[in-house]
Amino acid sequence: MYYTATATASRTNTYTEARVRYVMDKVLEDFMTIAVRGFAPFERMTAWYEDVRAVLLLEAAEFFEIQLTPPRGKKVGIRYTVIDDGSIAEDEASGGQNLYGLPNGTTVAIVIHARDDAKKRDAALAYLKRRGWSMNGTVLQDEGARDRGYSKDGYGVQRARIGNWQ
Repeated sequence: MYYTATATASRTNTYTEARVRYVMDKVLEDFMTIAVRGFAPFERMTAWYEDVRAVLLLEAAEFFEIQLTPPRGKKVGIRYTVIDDGSIAEDEASGGQNLYGLPNGTTVAIVIHARDDAKKRDAALAYLKRRGWSMNGTVLQDEGARDRGYSKDGYGVQRARIGNWQ
């Protein structure tokens, strides 16, 4: 006697432009906290927000991370992992980064990690190149500790703190 089985796999995609905009409004609040702390000008943080949002609207980002380097310390980061499969439900308040634990003179950088299989990956990379982004950024080599999530209807980002924030 023989048995046969058939299996199908499908992936739910909860991406919509409205959901990206909702989630990115919370990310913008986080970015502005960095500017208020004095680590970067408001204009730079606004430009980074616009660029990240554009890449998310093209569905081309796997994650993005803000990297903070104290004058005589080790780099730490805040990673935002994109979740568009419906598995994120929490929608927490933005903020809570405790940036005052980092000394004055801390510098800030951003890295966007593109999805290898994104249909609009090339368009996203071309956009970033036009905006003056370098294509040789390095992500922090740590999974980080989940901090909070921002989502709307199954689309969102999970924020994690990378490195030693003490």
